[in-house]
Amino acid sequence: MGILRGRVDLAYRASSDPLKMHRALRIVKPNTDISGDYTCVVSTFMEEDSRTRQMIVFVPETNFRLIQNKTDDDTVNVICAADGAFPAPNLTLATPERRLDGVSHELKLVNGRYSAVASVTLLDAVLPSPAEFICTLRIPLAKYAVRKEAIYYPGPISTTPEMPTAADMQLAAAIGSKGTSTCTVIALVLLPALAQSLLAVK
Repeated sequence: MGILRGRVDLAYRASSDPLKMHRALRIVKPNTDISGDYTCVVSTFMEEDSRTRQMIVFVPETNFRLIQNKTDDDTVNVICAADGAFPAPNLTLATPERRLDGVSHELKLVNGRYSAVASVTLLDAVLPSPAEFICTLRIPLAKYAVRKEAIYYPGPISTTPEMPTAADMQLAAAIGSKGTSTCTVIALVLLPALAQSLLAVK
């Protein structure tokens, strides 16, 4: 059974109908390593037919944060970061009125899970007071989405109400050190899930 060896409940029956009882599999202890293309073959004495679909085992993020980092009195760095997701998540930064332009994206694969960062630097002069920032994380084809919201008050650094943590400062410094360099974005194209089902694991 290849990668599914030891992961299929052999006693499972999808139906009491003998013609339908083996139409589905019950996979125990699913993990992302079993994501991939699966082919179902149905054979009779007269003919044979098959269908191939991709099954995605998705993992929600383990850490999701929206950071406001001021490096001077006139601008703010808005940084959205997520860790531990699979497959690759999409991050978008927006206000209630529109999606923000000029957002840089980074994507990294660490131990089979994705870390993603979206960041943008904005001038206080073009922002309302207060301004609301929204970061939305989506996992393709999983119909999974979460969002973070933050309120920002333009002005000198001392008026910023939220102080970032040490980890946030390290992330902000890493983003800032890249300047305006071009960022490579990795895109995944996923097909519909096997048997129109998606499995979630923690």
